[in-house]
Amino acid sequence: MSDRDGRNQDLDQLRQEYKTASSEDRHRIEQAAEKIRGESGKIRSMRESLIKAHRQGDKERIAGIHSYTEDHKEYRNG
Repeated sequence: MSDRDGRNQDLDQLRQEYKTASSEDRHRIEQAAEKIRGESGKIRSMRESLIKAHRQGDKERIAGIHSYTEDHKEYRNG
């Protein structure tokens, strides 16, 4: 599964949750969906690398990605 497929699944999950959410939760769901839809190519690429590293059990690569994102605010969520 590609990252794009995963993000589509994330959006589908948010749509399902939206149906029964409170108005406050709906606002949060809308914000989360906007962030997903607005992700840049470099963020998608980094996410794909992280997913691949997790699937391969590459703990060193995972730690490297986490370290890199800590130092580069454009990769942080929020």
